[in-house]
Amino acid sequence: MNLFSIRTVAVVASTFLLAGLPAVAMDPVADEPMTYAERLAEARDTLDAATARWQAARAAYTEARHERHPRGDALGAIEQEFADAKQELERARRELDALIDDARPAGVPPGVVRPYL
Repeated sequence: MNLFSIRTVAVVASTFLLAGLPAVAMDPVADEPMTYAERLAEARDTLDAATARWQAARAAYTEARHERHPRGDALGAIEQEFADAKQELERARRELDALIDDARPAGVPPGVVRPYL
């Protein structure tokens, strides 16, 4: 690099600094992978919580059916919790899958998406 190009860089940088503008423009797409990484992590946490709820509901339902106790409204409440947990699990899976599908065409690097596959 010769002296002329160093001066040019210094003048341009000082002009941006005096104007209060960043010397390098921020690329909004560069922030996109981090946004997707956070969204993917949140979706994974939601899926993990839904899975834990479904497993607990399934265990309670299985035990109630095996022991043939409780009955009536109590059994109905266990069956309803099991059905609700299953729906929540399916919804969480669909949301994570949709987020993964949307991230790829948006240009999110494969390394960001890969842990969530």
